[in-house]
Amino acid sequence: MIRRGEVLGIAGALGAGRSEVVRALMGDTPLESGRMLFRGKEHRPQSPHDVVGKGIAVVAEGRDATGVLHGLSLERNITMSAFRRVRRGPTPILDRRRERGFAEDTIEALSIKGRRKQEMSTLSGGNQQKAVIAKWLNTPAR
Repeated sequence: MIRRGEVLGIAGALGAGRSEVVRALMGDTPLESGRMLFRGKEHRPQSPHDVVGKGIAVVAEGRDATGVLHGLSLERNITMSAFRRVRRGPTPILDRRRERGFAEDTIEALSIKGRRKQEMSTLSGGNQQKAVIAKWLNTPAR
């Protein structure tokens, strides 16, 4: 059982099934056996979108394939998951000043070595990983 505020790490030898467990949790692949519960109810995700909507956050092992949006800035990678917090009121219009401040605060809080306008692929792997973690920390994950 994972309680609110806890972080679960899944580890194991290559081929032990850790990636498959995470993919099943995130709705990327169907569960072959067993069952998962989330908040006391059966968890049978249909897609990653469905899982994120339920408040589940996963930092996957392959940040290049599933976590980092190359071609976009550090700022945009961090704030893309916090759109409701950086938009202009209830509109779908981005508030650039809010986005900039939000990104700067997050970069400082996580000690990410990089400039907010810096393209993600130019950051070190560790700083890219911090940006991926920041993206999930900015969601209302349960």
